[in-house]
Amino acid sequence: MNFRLTTIGLALAFATLVQAQTEDVAPPADNPQGTIILYDKDNASCALPVPPEGSGITVTYSFTADGSPCKALQNKVRSVIFSNLQSAVNIIMTDNDECRMKHVSGADIPDFWIQLRTTAQHTSTPQIQLPTFYSYRPGQLIERGVQVLGHFIYGDKVIDKMSCLRVKASQGIPSATSGTPQP
Repeated sequence: MNFRLTTIGLALAFATLVQAQTEDVAPPADNPQGTIILYDKDNASCALPVPPEGSGITVTYSFTADGSPCKALQNKVRSVIFSNLQSAVNIIMTDNDECRMKHVSGADIPDFWIQLRTTAQHTSTPQIQLPTFYSYRPGQLIERGVQVLGHFIYGDKVIDKMSCLRVKASQGIPSATSGTPQP
């Protein structure tokens, strides 16, 4: 019982921190849910925490936002490492400040986007250069536990353009009693 309450309390605390796609979440020192680490050409890095497993929380990290943990890497990202991600995490990387993948009236059209999903628990990868994702077709696994869902590029440049990363944790499975009709 205490474990369940602690877990719920941690999930609520995390949800309050990221509240509806907040861009300025500081990464915790130790994140058992996983971390996405971005690198520039000199290997300067920025670590972004992934929301708790089963929370269904989506976090948008816009590097142009004041207080963004990755502001220094805006338009400088060249590679990424996924560290200890849970299964069914959806990830979007793009040059659009709002992490849009399609044209929306009055908004910038992204020059590139990459959409991925983790397919295994505790997914960790070596450092992957962003152009590498374009070598794989949608549906293919790029590393153990990382599947390419899709990608788009206008022109030929992906490096030094990324300004947004969106990450969505998997949804929890409802309990067997929720929504069950009572006799």
